[in-house]
Amino acid sequence: MAQKKWEKKEKEISELHYKYQKITAEEAYEKKRKEAGNLGVDRELWVVSQDAIESSLQDQNSNKPKEYGLALHIPDNWLVAMPNGNRFTKIKLLNLSDSVVQIPRADATIRDFKDYLKINGKWVELQKKRNTGVECGNSLFNSALKNGHSYELHADSLNEPKGTEKMQYKMSITVNGEETESNEITIKMFKNQVTRLKEESRNN
Repeated sequence: MAQKKWEKKEKEISELHYKYQKITAEEAYEKKRKEAGNLGVDRELWVVSQDAIESSLQDQNSNKPKEYGLALHIPDNWLVAMPNGNRFTKIKLLNLSDSVVQIPRADATIRDFKDYLKINGKWVELQKKRNTGVECGNSLFNSALKNGHSYELHADSLNEPKGTEKMQYKMSITVNGEETESNEITIKMFKNQVTRLKEESRNN
């Protein structure tokens, strides 16, 4: 019943834009997130560049064994705000091993990407990306991440600058059957987004 309430609210907001043309598409998008608890667009993990691992990150991970392989690091300056209003979370995927690691891709994105929020003291998976490419024609391939190098990745951000609720957030990717989790960060969300997620987690 609770989810029906949120879905009804989303429908009402959509009608304000499409049927009655009382609000713009941008206003409808924000109202759905703020009033109906919608999380917005599906999140993808975009590959931006490949560079040598920065010395500071190398030092942070110097105590990890070479066979550890990959590490996923969200830096302190993780928020990327674009001129068009789009927001991303910056992540570094580090290859700490002695060899090249093949990273599964779907076009410009990383496959097998998941993200989590801590809700009522437990990590809840929000979304799992297992791109097959069958439905939408994605180009599936493996890209070589050199040892001692990192990918800079940008994920579509859940962070709401106007949000009032602080939530713990992390991500993970799976490569060769091994899941690598990031460190945790604190993001802001709208109150109704958190309320809706808590209701969903109780019902699952």
